[in-house]
Amino acid sequence: MLQRGVHYIEPSRAVATVVHGLLAVGLIGAVGAGLLLRSDYWPPAVPRPSSMVPDWAILGGTGLAVLLIASAVVNGRRWRTMRRIVRLSRDPALGPALPPGQVVTGGPFVSTPPPLRVQIVRPPRFRQRPGPLRRVTETSNVLGRPPLSIVYLRVFENQPRARTFVRGAWREFGHVHLLRSAAAMSPAQFRAVRRAGALGPLFVSSPEDLRRRLDRALTEPQRPGWHTLDTVAGSTVWTFDRFGAYPVDSIFCHADSWQTALDHLLARADLVVLDLSGYRTKNKGTQYELQRIVDTFPVSRVVLLADPWSNVRYLEGEVRAAWQRMDVRSPNARLGSQTVPLALTDYYLEVETQPAGRGGPAPTQTLLKASRAQSRWLLARAHRVLEHAPQHLAPAPTVAPLSAPPPYAGSDHGHTGEEVDPVRHVPWRGGLAAVTVVGATALAVWLAAPALLSSGVPASVAGLYNVREGPSTSTADIGDVGPGDRLVVACVTDDWARLEQPLPGGFVSTERMTFAESPPHC
Repeated sequence: MLQRGVHYIEPSRAVATVVHGLLAVGLIGAVGAGLLLRSDYWPPAVPRPSSMVPDWAILGGTGLAVLLIASAVVNGRRWRTMRRIVRLSRDPALGPALPPGQVVTGGPFVSTPPPLRVQIVRPPRFRQRPGPLRRVTETSNVLGRPPLSIVYLRVFENQPRARTFVRGAWREFGHVHLLRSAAAMSPAQFRAVRRAGALGPLFVSSPEDLRRRLDRALTEPQRPGWHTLDTVAGSTVWTFDRFGAYPVDSIFCHADSWQTALDHLLARADLVVLDLSGYRTKNKGTQYELQRIVDTFPVSRVVLLADPWSNVRYLEGEVRAAWQRMDVRSPNARLGSQTVPLALTDYYLEVETQPAGRGGPAPTQTLLKASRAQSRWLLARAHRVLEHAPQHLAPAPTVAPLSAPPPYAGSDHGHTGEEVDPVRHVPWRGGLAAVTVVGATALAVWLAAPALLSSGVPASVAGLYNVREGPSTSTADIGDVGPGDRLVVACVTDDWARLEQPLPGGFVSTERMTFAESPPHC
């Protein structure tokens, strides 16, 4: 089932690498053809076009090709890093000391689950404060209440929504815990981990290690101002937190144990936020998370998210299908009728990338933007619900199997783990990128310099003239020029002008020829 929206506004790293690389190759070919057309190396057997490629087209094409090459290199490096981390997460040598994850339960199921209402909520997008806001502290959030423990789950390929989530107000209300995707580690961070020889500790190694990491995440909040987050999405996210914010705890897990880590997160959560934006039936990992929430966590303390372009009916059907497969040990089986909100957050913005062309609309780019007013409204509503919601009811204990069950085969998560703190500032990385771009631009300008920095004199003719091989009518005719043609004269000898353009090396009579300035003598 396809979801409209987020899958189309930002291509995957693999698609961006291939497409930008092909476009760069095409532009380089076009610029090279333009330079060849303006040089003396044009094949004599091929007819030369009458019009030359303008200077602005060559310079613009060169600059765009450099940008596309840089984009292909950046996306390709991140794609390669992501694939390497995913392979490591499946390496038995780095296998989990955590118990293997739960599989989707095969029953027994609740014969008649309690009634469930999926409430479609559209939070106000514009400024609407839920009350007096204050600076967050270790003991009180932006509303002056105890900070929440928020677990954020989402479709891993949906990087735009991960960025808008941390740009919202969620971190003003409590600590955010999430399972980190392989795409969220930059090549520089991965190199730092390899140099430290910490590929083993990259993953959560034991229940004690997981518990220690979760406890360590409960640090003091960040001060008001600008902050960077580089462990959530596929790139560094800048946020401005006027009232301060609580840190984000992102955990890497082995592919065989992320389900166990999910259970530990749910056991500690005050509020679970499941983002179904971009969810499709093939996203088995998100489907597992939805079912696990239904089976182990009170849905009165769950907020479901979607974007304005989501197929709401499809998502509601998926939620109800998971509800019908409820395990008999689920706390929701003992809570009666329940309501779970499905909130449509964020908004799409069309931005013009270039001015409108003649006779056509301006090219645009679709961006996904966050609204803090929406997340504040949702969290204030969640606070009111939590005051009356039942405490977390753990499912009834189950008998451990004699042999560990196989990992959930349909997982779409490349969860991996991290012990080394992320490398936020690599001083040489920006300099290397700048040197690369400047060097490529300088090379392109150097190649174009013979055509762009010509010493010839522009000229024009009032009639149709033959172009000769030499300064005489007895020499062979190699073409003609006329009014409207762009002529560049290298020099004059007697009554003949030697051309640089459009037929380099050819001679034209200076009769009824007008020069922009006096050309030199040959």
